Amino acid sequence: LERIMKVKVCDCETERTIVLSVTEEQLKRITVLQLKKKIQSVFGIPEDHQRLIFAGQQLEDHRLLSDCGVKHEDTIHMAIRLRGG
Repeated sequence: LERIMKVKVCDCETERTIVLSVTEEQLKRITVLQLKKKIQSVFGIPEDHQRLIFAGQQLEDHRLLSDCGVKHEDTIHMAIRLRGG
Protein backbone atom coordinates (compact mmCIF):
# COMPACT_ATOMS: atom_id res chain seq x y z
CA LEU A 1 0.00 0.00 0.00
CA GLU A 2 1.28 3.41 -0.97
CA ARG A 3 1.59 6.06 1.69
CA ILE A 4 -0.88 8.92 1.50
CA MET A 5 0.79 12.31 1.57
CA LYS A 6 -1.14 15.31 2.86
CA VAL A 7 -0.29 18.86 1.87
CA LYS A 8 -2.30 21.74 3.30
CA VAL A 9 -3.04 24.97 1.42
CA CYS A 10 -4.04 27.88 3.66
CA ASP A 11 -5.71 31.05 2.37
CA CYS A 12 -3.88 33.81 4.26
CA GLU A 13 -6.83 36.23 4.27
CA THR A 14 -9.76 34.02 5.22
CA GLU A 15 -7.80 31.21 6.90
CA ARG A 16 -9.74 28.68 4.81
CA THR A 17 -7.73 25.56 4.15
CA ILE A 18 -7.84 22.61 1.83
CA VAL A 19 -5.90 19.42 2.25
CA LEU A 20 -4.48 17.70 -0.81
CA SER A 21 -4.28 13.94 -0.19
CA VAL A 22 -2.19 12.11 -2.78
CA THR A 23 0.16 9.16 -2.98
CA GLU A 24 3.91 9.69 -2.79
CA GLU A 25 4.19 9.00 -6.53
CA GLN A 26 1.44 11.52 -7.36
CA LEU A 27 3.11 14.19 -5.22
CA LYS A 28 6.28 13.80 -7.30
CA ARG A 29 4.32 14.60 -10.49
CA ILE A 30 2.05 17.48 -9.42
CA THR A 31 2.96 20.92 -10.73
CA VAL A 32 2.21 24.20 -9.02
CA LEU A 33 -0.25 24.99 -11.84
CA GLN A 34 -2.12 21.71 -11.25
CA LEU A 35 -2.43 22.60 -7.57
CA LYS A 36 -3.77 26.05 -8.54
CA LYS A 37 -6.42 24.39 -10.73
CA LYS A 38 -7.46 22.26 -7.74
CA ILE A 39 -7.67 25.37 -5.54
CA GLN A 40 -9.79 27.07 -8.22
CA SER A 41 -12.21 24.14 -8.24
CA VAL A 42 -12.58 24.26 -4.44
CA PHE A 43 -12.42 28.00 -3.64
CA GLY A 44 -13.46 29.47 -7.00
CA ILE A 45 -10.38 31.69 -7.12
CA PRO A 46 -8.97 31.91 -10.67
CA GLU A 47 -5.51 30.37 -10.92
CA ASP A 48 -3.98 33.60 -12.26
CA HIS A 49 -5.13 35.41 -9.09
CA GLN A 50 -3.39 32.93 -6.78
CA ARG A 51 0.09 33.37 -5.37
CA LEU A 52 1.38 30.25 -3.65
CA ILE A 53 4.17 30.69 -1.13
CA PHE A 54 6.22 27.94 0.48
CA ALA A 55 9.32 28.38 2.66
CA GLY A 56 9.34 32.11 1.87
CA GLN A 57 9.42 31.57 -1.90
CA GLN A 58 6.70 32.24 -4.45
CA LEU A 59 6.08 29.02 -6.37
CA GLU A 60 6.32 29.14 -10.16
CA ASP A 61 3.54 27.45 -12.16
CA HIS A 62 5.80 25.12 -14.19
CA ARG A 63 7.66 23.65 -11.20
CA LEU A 64 6.85 20.36 -9.52
CA LEU A 65 5.78 20.63 -5.89
CA SER A 66 8.41 18.03 -4.99
CA ASP A 67 11.15 20.11 -6.67
CA CYS A 68 10.06 23.05 -4.51
CA GLY A 69 10.73 20.90 -1.44
CA VAL A 70 7.06 20.29 -0.56
CA LYS A 71 6.66 17.14 1.53
CA HIS A 72 4.08 15.30 3.65
CA GLU A 73 2.38 17.52 6.27
CA ASP A 74 3.76 20.75 4.79
CA THR A 75 1.64 23.90 4.49
CA ILE A 76 1.58 26.13 1.41
CA HIS A 77 0.23 29.65 1.90
CA MET A 78 -1.98 31.28 -0.70
CA ALA A 79 -2.28 35.02 -1.23
CA ILE A 80 -4.79 36.53 -3.62
CA ARG A 81 -3.30 38.71 -6.32
CA LEU A 82 -5.78 41.37 -7.39
CA ARG A 83 -5.55 42.78 -10.88
CA GLY A 84 -4.90 46.51 -10.94
CA GLY A 85 -6.86 48.74 -13.30
